[in-house]
Amino acid sequence: MKNIILFGTILLCSIVSAQNPETMVAEQGYWTISSAGKIVGATGYSLAKSDTIYRFDGWTILNAKAGGMQSLLRFRFTSSLDFPMRFQRYTLNINDSIEIFCEWKDGNIDISSKILPKKSKPPISEGRDEDANDKSAEKSAASKIEKPSMKRAESKPDDKIPQKPVNTSLKSDTPLYLFDMNIFAHLVPLVKQVKLQSGNVQTFDILIPQMQKSAMVQVAIGHTEKVFSRTAFKTDISGDGIMQTAWVDSLTGQILKIECKNEGLVLDYSQECPDTSNLTSAAMEIKIEKPETDINCENCAEFIENPLRIKKMSGSFKIVMSAKPFTKRPWQKFDGKYTNDTLAGKFSINVDLYNGKKSAKLDEMDEIPDELQQYIEPTADISVDDDAILKLAKIFDCKTAWEYTYRANRWVSDNIKQNDQNNAIIAAKIHLGNPLARARLLASVLRSKHIPAKVVGGVYYFGQIWVQHYWTEVWLGKKVGWRPIDPSTGEDKHFSAVHITLFENSGTIASGEIIIKKAK
Repeated sequence: MKNIILFGTILLCSIVSAQNPETMVAEQGYWTISSAGKIVGATGYSLAKSDTIYRFDGWTILNAKAGGMQSLLRFRFTSSLDFPMRFQRYTLNINDSIEIFCEWKDGNIDISSKILPKKSKPPISEGRDEDANDKSAEKSAASKIEKPSMKRAESKPDDKIPQKPVNTSLKSDTPLYLFDMNIFAHLVPLVKQVKLQSGNVQTFDILIPQMQKSAMVQVAIGHTEKVFSRTAFKTDISGDGIMQTAWVDSLTGQILKIECKNEGLVLDYSQECPDTSNLTSAAMEIKIEKPETDINCENCAEFIENPLRIKKMSGSFKIVMSAKPFTKRPWQKFDGKYTNDTLAGKFSINVDLYNGKKSAKLDEMDEIPDELQQYIEPTADISVDDDAILKLAKIFDCKTAWEYTYRANRWVSDNIKQNDQNNAIIAAKIHLGNPLARARLLASVLRSKHIPAKVVGGVYYFGQIWVQHYWTEVWLGKKVGWRPIDPSTGEDKHFSAVHITLFENSGTIASGEIIIKKAK
């Protein structure tokens, strides 16, 4: 299953103050980039706080004109910010061919650029940022920001990008805020310094690394508008040729939409990383194909407007399937019967947010209850001692079972691209597989670390239809028990209630009908 762009609904709050660095938690976000109604790129970022700095990382892939021809431009950046979120150090990689490094120290900003040696293949995706509640995870977030899949295309650097090594020094008594070309995530730290109240105007000194210059921008908070069913402040950013408008969620401060007037670009927020595998200079549109389904749900659109935000759901269903029912979970209740290959009854699902609280330590997993031994042992479909599985399992250096599970889940979600094969070992070797392969691969990796894990299946609400799907459950210790995670969609701590569990291991769903009574 490919990543799908879904938007959330959230409650209204009229005023949000600039965030306190002591209380801000880590976050990440993504936007699709459109031009004239066509998707031409994607961008994402990770922001996490350690003891003394913020780690701020991100990437952009943009199909644009550069050097007079259509090219696929790739940008990756990593930076250290102080508590007002001004940059201390900043590294930008452009098309894997140019690197720009900036550092503020003792009233000086040193900027240097260099030509990088050519690489034979594009970088491998490394996964997303870590959980903000663990300081060691926060410190590693900078190196773990997700890089989406893409096909390498011939590209020429923009004529504004330095073509030869350049060293520049600027004077500045204090560090500046970053605001670079095509690095749209730079708006995030800037907006967090502004009190979200209509009529509020603030100015900021910025650094534009690609142009090796400093400038000043004005951020003006306007009226509120509805964006993706959420109340957002319309915010104008202008100065030194910059003309952008951002819509900022009035409750969370999340940037939901950006319009870049000079470039004719529109960015729309996405909870999951957009699929960029088809984004090349020859194919500008990202096509997300909906799978076929024989499950009917006429009233679903009425109740499920934003699937990834659904935490509680109830209703009834009648599903024709070939599998032993596995429906009663700590977060899912079911009252019904299974007769003649038909499972019918009422259900309710209530999935809470989980951030790793009370998770067992990884070294405690050597002693688990006897009834869970089967969930750390190998099976015909779940391997624990294959070299490819063991090699993958060594990537993650974690202290708790949850931290390990979180990182492994994000790695599988980021790196295993869609095809029809369902073998976990093959998926580990060639980075291709379907949702069943991803679920088996994640279970294999977890079991290899003595973390009990099982593959479950059922139906999932995908793009306004219900489809057969597979995900994983993990046991995180006696104080937590089982938790669901989805290595296809990347859902873990924010696991949505649009997963209806029907069977363990594998099964086949022929047809069915689902009626939603409540969803929120």
